[in-house]
Amino acid sequence: MDAATAKEIRIKLAQNSMSMTDLASGLGISLAYLSDIMHDRRNGPKAQLITQEAFSFSM
Repeated sequence: MDAATAKEIRIKLAQNSMSMTDLASGLGISLAYLSDIMHDRRNGPKAQLITQEAFSFSM
């Protein structure tokens, strides 16, 4: 995930009073895996799908 997308998701989480833990739980993944995706350490097809879901979920 690029830095701009990660920042936008963090802003949306803050606006909705949600944490990264809440997002990870809502997506059914671990916080560590979400962190890896947000910091672009995971960027395969599954990570790209989770990025799209995270963006939708955080709205």
